[in-house]
Amino acid sequence: MNPKIDKVGFSLRIDDLPDHYIHKQDVITWESQFWRKKLSNGFYSAPIDTTFAMHRPGGGHINANSLRSAPPYLARHLPWYYDLSKPSAEIDYYNKNADQLISNWNNENLPASVKAVLVKLRAENIAREQKI
Repeated sequence: MNPKIDKVGFSLRIDDLPDHYIHKQDVITWESQFWRKKLSNGFYSAPIDTTFAMHRPGGGHINANSLRSAPPYLARHLPWYYDLSKPSAEIDYYNKNADQLISNWNNENLPASVKAVLVKLRAENIAREQKI
């Protein structure tokens, strides 16, 4: 048990996202940042927000001191697999009523804050590739 870790959860699978998902490339860019700091114990040092995770008792909602599991212990974020052009009644209702500050990836348009981070991540990825 590491007293510096507040939360442990799954990494999210991104290698099998369907082509019909309109934010596929954005999700891959976003989630790839969490696959960079692999530790020797089968985890990645990476923040976890609303993904399923175990929290340290009394720790509150802390994202920074977190670990994500390495394969084969991955989870699928199911909304990334839905065809948003053909939503079921349940998904349509959810998308219309969900808090847009929490549910970013389920609508056609991403929030400006997410778009800004994606621009930064893409620039970092280009710089990283140029160093190779």
